[in-house]
Amino acid sequence: MKKFYTVLLSMLAFACISMSAENLGTKYTGNVTISLDPTEPIVVEQSVYLKPTGTGLSTFALYDFKLDPTMPQPMGNIVVENVTTTNVYAEGSTNFKKYVGSAEGIKLDLEGSEINASAQIEGYESIDGTLAVTINVIWHMDASTDIPIPVSFEGKKDLGELGQEYFGLVRIILDPTEPIAVPDQKVYLRAEGGTSATFGLYNFKLDPTMPFPMGDIVVPVNVATNADKSLTYTGSIDELYLTLETPNDINASATINGTETETGVLTVKIGVTWHAEGTDGIPFNVTFKGTKSGSGAVSLVKASKAKAFGTVGAINVANCNGIVKAYTLNGSLAMSQTVNGNATINMPAGIYLVVMDGTACRVVVK
Repeated sequence: MKKFYTVLLSMLAFACISMSAENLGTKYTGNVTISLDPTEPIVVEQSVYLKPTGTGLSTFALYDFKLDPTMPQPMGNIVVENVTTTNVYAEGSTNFKKYVGSAEGIKLDLEGSEINASAQIEGYESIDGTLAVTINVIWHMDASTDIPIPVSFEGKKDLGELGQEYFGLVRIILDPTEPIAVPDQKVYLRAEGGTSATFGLYNFKLDPTMPFPMGDIVVPVNVATNADKSLTYTGSIDELYLTLETPNDINASATINGTETETGVLTVKIGVTWHAEGTDGIPFNVTFKGTKSGSGAVSLVKASKAKAFGTVGAINVANCNGIVKAYTLNGSLAMSQTVNGNATINMPAGIYLVVMDGTACRVVVK
């Protein structure tokens, strides 16, 4: 009887309302651990999703759950809405956000038999995108009998299924006279079928020195093919939540207008409007220019042996024959000098984007 009871529990899975995982937010991939028997926990490779839904609120979802990776069919999904999201970042700490939430009246399925349950989640997300969550599910067998099903998840933000990657430079135009240049950025375009696609700029920061990202700018777009074989991308989203001081405290909308050449060079204007209370909307524009990764197109940053690195009070340049320019992170030209071979260029302490011989790199001067 005890063996049958254990087997019965091992076949439990979570079932909730049917929703599209693709539309539920950012994906985290890792391992789900089910500890029905603490001495022999079941570990299943799995993904979960988190989506900001309001100021200090998120939705957590675990889809296509399997207690055993050899099961032929997933057993169902669990979704917890209105998860309280708080900022726990402190200088020198690892954790960034904390998630706490619960769901009542969840319908579980055991081989076609409906089971009532509730669930509680609590977890932390670190600055590097690692997510650790405990998911305590309670099976309410009858009015007097509850059976706990301890579940946990640990994994990292997954950018592996976001579509075609483009690598280049982001400019943030808060002040048109001093745009902020952020090098070495990636955006993604994922085909959704027909003329539809999804544009994604992940881990967005208004300033590269910010201790944690504001969030993800993900916008559905329409794709049009032009006579010269270039592509045009246009789209918008009304409900976009970003983090400044409190998680999801920026309620914004965004528009996308972009073109991609036949050779894979992508230029995009991202218009973001922060709908702050008491204002008509605070705009900040973002641009991206980059090249399709692995496309074979001419890269915006060509191969070069020239290198630059920062030291105390200087930028050291090696293997360069030509003009070296250094820009501050707000886009201002801080230095321009011709170098033949190697050079040490005295500079104030700071972070610079150094451009030379067709290459660009980020340099820290102490």
